[in-house]
Amino acid sequence: MCRTRPFTRFTIGILLVLYIAATIEIIVFKFGRIDAAYLIHQLKYALQHAGYVNERIHAGNQEPFREIKRSLRGRTLYDLLCLFGNMAIFMPLGSFAGLLSGSGGRPMLRALTVSFGFSLMLETSQAVLNVGVFDVDDLLLNTAGGLLGCFVFRLYAAYWDARRDAQAKPGKTAIQADRANTAILGGKG
Repeated sequence: MCRTRPFTRFTIGILLVLYIAATIEIIVFKFGRIDAAYLIHQLKYALQHAGYVNERIHAGNQEPFREIKRSLRGRTLYDLLCLFGNMAIFMPLGSFAGLLSGSGGRPMLRALTVSFGFSLMLETSQAVLNVGVFDVDDLLLNTAGGLLGCFVFRLYAAYWDARRDAQAKPGKTAIQADRANTAILGGKG
C-alpha cells in the first residue's frame, strides 16, 4: 500500500489537525461565533450538576435510525444534506486512518474506531456545552462516512500502487495489475 516519507507524514499530520479543527467548528459550533465565556459557564455547570449531561443526552435522539428514516421519508433538500453531509464530513477522517495505518495496520478497523470515537466526542460535547443535541444517528452516519472514506482511499491506493508497479515492470500486463488490485482490496495484499 501507499508508502509515506517522513516529510509526507508531517504534512499529513498537519492536514489532519486542520481537518479536526474545521470539523469541530462545523459540527459543534455550527460556523457561529465561539463565545468562550458561555462555553466555560456551560462546562462548569455540567461538572457541578451530574444529572445535567445525562438529561441533555437523553433529550436527543436515542433511537437508532429514527432520524435517518425521517430524512429519507421527507426527502427535502435540507434532510438529504444533513443525511449525506454527516457521512461526507467524516470521509476525510477515514482516508487519514487508511493513510496513516501503514502496511501492517488494519485500516478499516482503525477507520471504524477513530470515526466512532471522534463522533462520540463531538456529540457528547454538543450535549455538555449545550450547543446542540446528542443524536445516535449522527454517530452511525459519521462512522459510516469514515468507513466509506477509508474504502475509497484503499481503492485509490490499490489502483495507484498497481499502476506504479505495472510501470516499473514493463512485462506486467493490465490483467496482472487488476489481479494485484483485487488482492489488495480483498485484504490479501
